[in-house]
Amino acid sequence: MLSVFIGGTLPTSLELDNNYPVHTPDRWFVSPAELSDDSDFGSSVGFMDDQDGDGRDDIFVGAPGMLNPEGVMAGIIYGYNLVESDVITVTNLTQAIPYYTSDASVTFTVRAVHNGGLPLTVTMNAPAFGVTDVEMIHGGGGTYTHTITYPDVPLGAYQAQYFVVSPWDNTTGGDGSFTLFETEIAVMDNNAVYAAPNNPATDTGLQYNGTPYSSVGWDFDDDRTKDLFISISDFESKLYRGDYITPEGIPHFVEWPDQGFAGGLPQPDLRGVTVGDLDRSDGKSDLFAAHSTDSRLYRWDEATSKVVNLAPGTGADAFNNVIAGTWGDLDGDGHLDLFLSRADGYTEDPPNYMMAKTSPASLVLTNADDGTGGREFVPTPSSGLPQNLHSTNASWADYDQDGDPDLFVGSLFATEVGASRLYRNDGGTLSDQTAALLGSDLLTWVVACSWHDMNNDGRLDLVLARHGLKAAVFYATADGGFDDGNGGAGPAVFGSDHGFSGMVVYDYNNDGRLDYLGLSSDDGRPAELYVNSGTAAGPVFTLLDAQAGLSDQGFVHGAVAADFGGAGGTMDGLADLYLGRPATSDAFYFKSESYAASVPTHHWVGVRIAGPAGQFTSPVTGATVRLEGSSHTQIQQIDGGSFRGGQSPSELIFGLGTSKLPVTVAVTWPNGETYSGIPVTLNRFNDITYDDLDIIESTVSATYQLQIGGKVDWIFTWQTSASVPLTVNRVHFALVATPYPCTPESHLIDDSYFDVTTTCTEIATGQYETVVRWSDRDCFPRCTIPFMVESGTPGQSVLSELHILTVGICAGF
Repeated sequence: MLSVFIGGTLPTSLELDNNYPVHTPDRWFVSPAELSDDSDFGSSVGFMDDQDGDGRDDIFVGAPGMLNPEGVMAGIIYGYNLVESDVITVTNLTQAIPYYTSDASVTFTVRAVHNGGLPLTVTMNAPAFGVTDVEMIHGGGGTYTHTITYPDVPLGAYQAQYFVVSPWDNTTGGDGSFTLFETEIAVMDNNAVYAAPNNPATDTGLQYNGTPYSSVGWDFDDDRTKDLFISISDFESKLYRGDYITPEGIPHFVEWPDQGFAGGLPQPDLRGVTVGDLDRSDGKSDLFAAHSTDSRLYRWDEATSKVVNLAPGTGADAFNNVIAGTWGDLDGDGHLDLFLSRADGYTEDPPNYMMAKTSPASLVLTNADDGTGGREFVPTPSSGLPQNLHSTNASWADYDQDGDPDLFVGSLFATEVGASRLYRNDGGTLSDQTAALLGSDLLTWVVACSWHDMNNDGRLDLVLARHGLKAAVFYATADGGFDDGNGGAGPAVFGSDHGFSGMVVYDYNNDGRLDYLGLSSDDGRPAELYVNSGTAAGPVFTLLDAQAGLSDQGFVHGAVAADFGGAGGTMDGLADLYLGRPATSDAFYFKSESYAASVPTHHWVGVRIAGPAGQFTSPVTGATVRLEGSSHTQIQQIDGGSFRGGQSPSELIFGLGTSKLPVTVAVTWPNGETYSGIPVTLNRFNDITYDDLDIIESTVSATYQLQIGGKVDWIFTWQTSASVPLTVNRVHFALVATPYPCTPESHLIDDSYFDVTTTCTEIATGQYETVVRWSDRDCFPRCTIPFMVESGTPGQSVLSELHILTVGICAGF
């Protein structure tokens, strides 16, 4: 039975963690040495009020029924700052409990083991859950449990303490050792739950043979349906065209037939697959599929309705031992270059991580003019990369925000030559910043990398998956460096020590914080979903697996998290999962659904960006989209390859949680131009198109029209070249340069202003004429009024040069 002793006043000079008798005005405490051999010291433990004035509860360890010579209970007070015993190991087995549940109770479980096999007593203290100084029940196997009625506790992370002691007893052999284990238990937002279809292979149409290596979403025929390319290690790789979405929200795919390819079928043992654009002039995306000897570069050919392999004529297949390709514009010329991750002898999956690597080297292929108006890849010896760089994954991002995409090169090899590297891009030349920014320790065992805003500060952080090590995040700082998210040396680590085969980073529950899915590297483990609960001190990642519906065990080789469709065939904003497992596993596709109809829906904003053919690539790789709201900020990028030879979808989803407040987005295009303050609609995808707007200055004119009664109308007319309809049409006045009484009442007018009407008509393809009439103006003769006109959309508009409206005579003057 637990006894908690509260009260007593300790001398101010007392050092609490010394074991000697202490006299207080109302109580004595003595050390084990002063008790008899059978004192059963430690069978009474509990948390006390703050005894030493440090603002934290202290701990009493005593012997109930034992009295000192003055007839007072005996025991010891230990200060809060306990040094963990090196003979007791404690593991918190309840890291999270789901917020949405029908369970009536929850059981907290820890494992506590004495390395000598001695019996232990475990006391739990978690005030947020209504647990105060409760002795846990020993369930065997070193586990201790305590069950409570399911708590009504808000979302968040809460402190819990477990005090473990080996009771001092010569009969049982208890040695009096103890430790205080402090941890957090998260109340997790499980707003979304995954479920596999009844017959996954039949329902989805994904009936491939063999074991996937990687996968990527690729709308190869540009029909706005989600298609899927799966590279397969031991059978022919497959391209699946999105066919339809069932009423239940399950996508159905159809295998693209062999006769639908030209120049080479997707052969076995394709590796990393990523989507980019070799020739931006055609407005079509291309897919690079790595291979040990015969990499592919596929593109949809509209004329033949075939998927054509362009690799032989473009140099994309010129190098062997390619593991993945990552698209990024190294030299800033507007064409996507391709970084090839390469390593000699990389043939096993999982690979031999300790294999010595000597050649070949990873390198950048520059996207260059082939002399005939086409494009080709050529090696770039001037890139600054070393000649002995070995890698299995890589990802581009402008971490220092200078306009050049920088490059992280991930390597899983445990040798110095194989260590991972961070390169800064300065005008097309890469320089190694690893030691300066990420630390002097070798970054090895990296199996996947990507860039994401994990703490919603508007900067892209470096996220890693590692073999045999915890997941890692290097948080980007305002000065262009990296830390652990709290000002200390990075990285911040979380997750299991066994590590992962890869990862996917996405907002699983649309709460506005990016989560982390670690892909299983063992057939005896499931993929592990770590939910970002986000505290004031930064992100807290907590495992939420079984509660999210992801308890199936099995190696996962690459994955895609994307909104493949919702009930009724519409997009629901929830990220469904394709996990790279054999189709025979029945555990490769999971539909994401809201927890229950009674649970408040989390809102979201979808963003798709595009540019006219010839202006930008498709997708617009390297662009960033920043969501801005009164309580929410987050940045995402259109990446050219990441994770384990895969890629994040170019259709971006921003979760908002339960907030329905209006938000805007800002798009920074690869040319550095930014569209800001673009209003977006919640719970749908919003299309934002780059437009090379141009007001034709020669068409800008202003006249006035006299009315009966002495009033006058001002009429402004101009033409604008634009690829989309113009929804912003305004006239600006230079008030300071206009003397009274000619000065307009407002510096800006549009159709929302009193007595102003606007018409905008497309008079030819891509050319619009705007007329703005401001009626019933007071007329003053001989006035010259400077003005400019503006046209565009809420996210992008242009201003004309300064023009003059001249009013000559007025009626009655």
